[in-house]
Formats: sequence, structure tokens, C-alpha cells
Amino acid sequence: MTNKSTIATLLEQGRIIRIPVVLEPGEIPHRLLYGTPDFMKWFRSVVPSLPRDRDVDLTPKRALDNLFCDFVTGVSLETPKSIREITPHKAGIWEFKTLDLRVFGFFEKIDLFIATHGATYDETHIPHPKTGETLFTHSEFGAKSASVAKDLGTTIICSGKYDDVIR
Repeated sequence: MTNKSTIATLLEQGRIIRIPVVLEPGEIPHRLLYGTPDFMKWFRSVVPSLPRDRDVDLTPKRALDNLFCDFVTGVSLETPKSIREITPHKAGIWEFKTLDLRVFGFFEKIDLFIATHGATYDETHIPHPKTGETLFTHSEFGAKSASVAKDLGTTIICSGKYDDVIR
């Protein structure tokens, strides 16, 4: 094996897991979505128990399932509402967003996203102790995601452009 791990090898080793997305009859996947074991633990054990918070219509689980389904089935995602690259842009770390949840990870290649970390909106928007202004912790999640990508031995598409990672 070369120093760059392949997706098949990472799947075989259990270092990434395909994120299950329920498709309607006749829908076919156009994009690939994986998660690290730590992400999958959060996705399977924490997300289903989260109550509605900012989104009054959907539970956090349902909203994230819908976003992942849109991604996998090839729906164009709204930037920056549903997806955006976080700074520094040269790191290639992206954030999938619902009203209540944030999912951080990277594109290993066009249309192939690996989720590394998840958090609630509140966990990523911490108020400053003195001023009350929101402190964003995105750079912390970005650094963690970049570290996971390095540990996996994968490639990261480092671009701030949606069209460079999603077709």
C-alpha cells in the first residue's frame, strides 16, 4: 500500500464507516458519505436523543438525515446555509449545517465526504465570558478534522470553492 490510504482499505480496516442514508424508491446515490468511528458513535448515540432546539419543525436527527439524503442524492446544497468551508480555507475542512447541528470533515475527492466530528449549534457558538459576544469554535473542530485526515492517510481537497468538491 502507498502512503495514501484508499477508501476501500479504510472501510476494510473499520477506520471509516458508510453513513446510512435512507433513499426513496427509485433514488440512487450520486455522492458518497462516510464517518469515522468517533463521528458514528456521536451520530448513533447522541443525535437521536437531542430535543428540538432552534428548528421547531424537525428534530435534530431528522434535519441531519434530510441534509445527508440531499447530499447523497445529488441535490445542490445552499452555501453557506447548509455547507461551507471553514477557515483557514487552505486546510480543506468543511462544515455541514442544520439549524441545530454541525458536522465537520473533509472531501477526500469530489463528491466523497468523510465526517470526523459533530456538535450542536450551542457547542460551536460559545458566549464570551465578559462581553457575551459569540466565540466561534470552528477552528478547533477544523484542527481536529485535519488531524484525523492526516492520521487516516487520506488526501484532502484544499479549496474554498463549492464546485471543487461537489458536482
